[in-house]
Amino acid sequence: MQWSITRRPQKLSELYGLTNIKTYFYEKAKTKEWPKSILLRGQFGNGKTTAAQVVAQMMVCQNPAKNGDPCGECPECRSIIEGRFDSAVQMLDGGQAGKSDVIDIVSDFAYGTSFYPRRVMIIEEVQELSTAAKNSLLKILENPRDKIHFILLSMENGGASGLASRCVPFNFKKIPVKELMLFLKQTLEAEELWKDENIPDEFKTRGLATIAQVAQGSIRQALQLLETCVIGKYFTAQEIVDNLGIADESMVIDVLLDLMDADPNVWIKLDKFEPFDFFALGFKIVAYTAIYRSCGHLANEGNQFFVHNTKMLASKSAFPALLAAFEELAPNSKPFLRKSEMYVSLLKAFESAKAGGTRLSEGAVAAKQFIATVGGGTTTPVSPDTPNNCTDAIPTRSVPVRTRG
Repeated sequence: MQWSITRRPQKLSELYGLTNIKTYFYEKAKTKEWPKSILLRGQFGNGKTTAAQVVAQMMVCQNPAKNGDPCGECPECRSIIEGRFDSAVQMLDGGQAGKSDVIDIVSDFAYGTSFYPRRVMIIEEVQELSTAAKNSLLKILENPRDKIHFILLSMENGGASGLASRCVPFNFKKIPVKELMLFLKQTLEAEELWKDENIPDEFKTRGLATIAQVAQGSIRQALQLLETCVIGKYFTAQEIVDNLGIADESMVIDVLLDLMDADPNVWIKLDKFEPFDFFALGFKIVAYTAIYRSCGHLANEGNQFFVHNTKMLASKSAFPALLAAFEELAPNSKPFLRKSEMYVSLLKAFESAKAGGTRLSEGAVAAKQFIATVGGGTTTPVSPDTPNNCTDAIPTRSVPVRTRG
């Protein structure tokens, strides 16, 4: 069975991050004074549903631990763990139930009779509820009944049409790349795979970085991609792209720098990408680089990988042609971008770079020397007359930092 299911947390302490949520609900468990309504909001795959189910178990568990963790064995806990929701906890998908169904179900739950000492309703995708259903829910939340609780889940980070003001809200933020990499490392360790000799070190650095970047802050998506790579033995960045059809920022930057170096092999690399995936990541990188060239502002100064490669790309004399190519592609990028259209536009940038020569600019020289320094080795002086394809002076690194001019 897939890791995103088998490794789903059953206790608050097992949730990755979310310190504020753990602290709040463990404190509430001491007094049993649970909030009447809770709003969990954020992007997909960051644990909203899992957290809601764990909190619901804490509220209705018959034999909780001293710290409030659910026992996982009583009928109420089993009903949630097994996904039946036929006991003290009910679950409703606001995006699939009809307008009248939602109103009837929520009203019956809130005002109907029950022999359970406490009841909880989890409503997913609350932002998808109809206006009538939201109004009905708002009236119920304004006049809550004793021992009746609602946990609302929303993909929207805004006010959720007035619901936020009637709930205790918690925001689920995107997980940063470094933290996702740490989470993936912990997963491999838990599965006793981190020291597996069949998994190369490259995958534990560049591979995990690729997965973390592509997952876009989603723990669930990162976990699914990790399992697919381990089972399929896709351990190099290129194998991940070839077999999963995904691209990360470091690989796109590689291609952009190859274009600016007029490297004829760039077209082989480019053919591996889906056109829109490459365009989406590439345009963001090019836009940030254009801002840096214009006024010196770096969008993410804390990310060394981003800083190094933004400066390196900005140093290329043919960069204006690259920016023009992406601007030309932008009107055709949605809903479908043809590979031939992308090639024609990027070929103009390639020809511009080819006509401009292949010597390193002063900025590129400085970037090379700085990368050599942070790489842990001694800095080898690089002359401005050194060809772009000369990389002997650059030490090998185990992190995905571009190390060429």
